[in-house]
Amino acid sequence: MNRPQYIADAMLGRLAKWLRMLGFDVEYAAGVEDDDLVGRVEETGKVLVTRDTRLVKRRVLKGRCILVTANDSLEQLKELLPHLPEPPRLFSRCTECNGMLEEVGKEEVRGKVPPYVLRTQERFAHCPGCSRFYWPGTHRDRALARLVDAGIIPDPRSC
Repeated sequence: MNRPQYIADAMLGRLAKWLRMLGFDVEYAAGVEDDDLVGRVEETGKVLVTRDTRLVKRRVLKGRCILVTANDSLEQLKELLPHLPEPPRLFSRCTECNGMLEEVGKEEVRGKVPPYVLRTQERFAHCPGCSRFYWPGTHRDRALARLVDAGIIPDPRSC
């Protein structure tokens, strides 16, 4: 099944990270001129997510552009929800480069994560694109809590 892919414009960097946490494929277009952004949408077939009302009015983007108006990134995400399919898989993408994360063993992260993390965590993921490592620590717990509190995802503890 082909899932939609998105491009978040320069005003939506935090929203792009939240969407990536939910597992969506989101390119973040920081510092890209409007004409180049439109060209990228035409070239890739991705859906543009923007706060720029002038971009939304471009005929070439009709049906391939979503305008968000909220200032807060979680409010923007709530605004987008009716336009999004079911989130693919939480924490399956790198929040920095959008790469797909790969599960790796504890031995593979030795010397690459802090010693405390190595002692206290059992599961790790690696981004082959930017070489970042991820683990289910307190940052992830806080992000989950914010998504639940905002009503974006159901509380996983209640399932």
